Amino acid sequence: MYGFFGALIPLGVCVVLPVLIVWLVTRAKINKDKANKEIVLAAIEKNSDLDVEKIMNAMASKQKKIKEKLLDKLQGGLVCTCLGLAMVVVGVLESYGVLKSHLTGSFGGSIYGGAILFTIGIALLASFFIGKKMLAKEIEDEENGRD
Repeated sequence: MYGFFGALIPLGVCVVLPVLIVWLVTRAKINKDKANKEIVLAAIEKNSDLDVEKIMNAMASKQKKIKEKLLDKLQGGLVCTCLGLAMVVVGVLESYGVLKSHLTGSFGGSIYGGAILFTIGIALLASFFIGKKMLAKEIEDEENGRD
């Protein structure tokens, strides 16, 4: 009986949780689109000579700009790189006995986890710098208000 309940937790975390997250995100997008459609329809009903494209552009302008998306990648890259580096350093210090850890388990997990985080951080930083270089013209056009 313990084996059955012990299997429920990994099953819930690995199967149910990702499905629930995807469902919630999709539902939120659908509700947002539905609300935007209702706003546009109500505006058209009240004023028939209203420019629908102008309203749609105003709603679309609330989306993140290219520069903001790139800065999010930079921030994520810096955080992952710093955390990964710190975890690797802690793992190495534990392996040489310099740092005494009160945690149970081996230091290898810290080194491997830190290496993975560090690699993800480097990939995000590379994505930021490459994207910044490739999208320079689009960012400039966005800042000047041109489409």
